[in-house]
Amino acid sequence: MRIVQEGADTDDASGCDLEGGAVRKGPDGRWLWVDASGERPITDGFRAGPYAFRLGRVVYDWMEEFRPTPLTVPEPPFPYSAESAERGMRVYRELGCASCHGLEGRGDGAAAADARGNLGEIVLPTDYTRGARFFKGGGDAKSIVRTFLTGLHGTPMPSFATNFEQVASAPAPGAPWDLAHYVMRQAGIR
Repeated sequence: MRIVQEGADTDDASGCDLEGGAVRKGPDGRWLWVDASGERPITDGFRAGPYAFRLGRVVYDWMEEFRPTPLTVPEPPFPYSAESAERGMRVYRELGCASCHGLEGRGDGAAAADARGNLGEIVLPTDYTRGARFFKGGGDAKSIVRTFLTGLHGTPMPSFATNFEQVASAPAPGAPWDLAHYVMRQAGIR
C-alpha cells in the first residue's frame, strides 16, 4: 500500500509501498484503498466493511513508526549569572554561532546573506539585540536551549544537540545553558 496525497500522480513511486496498493482521497473526499494502478478502489472507503477497519489500523500503525518522541528539556541546572553568560560567549564563538548571528548577535554574520530556508527563501538569522519578542521559539532559558537542541524547522538554524559534547570552553552538561544565558544577555533579558 502506498500513501498518496490528494492530487498526486499515483504512478509516482515516492510513497511508501505496502503490498502494492495505495491510499488516496476519492472524488467525494473519502479515503480509498486503491490497487497498484491507483485507479480501482479495493474497498468502498473507510466507512465500509471489515477491510476499512483493517486498512485504517495498518495506516495508523505505519504512521506511528514516524511519530517523533517529544523532547523534554530539563529545568536549568543553575540560575543566570554573569559568569555563566561569559562562559556562554566562549561557547558561542566555539560553536561558530557568529558565522550567522554575528559577533554581537545582531544577525549580521558572514553567512547571514546566504542563509536559506527549506524552500530556498532568504531567512535572516535572529538579531538577539532586538529582544526576546523576536525569538522564534521563546525567550526564556528553557525555550532557547530547546531551540539549540532541535534547531528550527524550515530555517537554516540546525540542531546543535551533539555539538555541546565537544565544547572545550564549558563543561558539557552546562554548555547549552551557558549559551542560553549569553543569548539572554545580548537580548537584554538579564
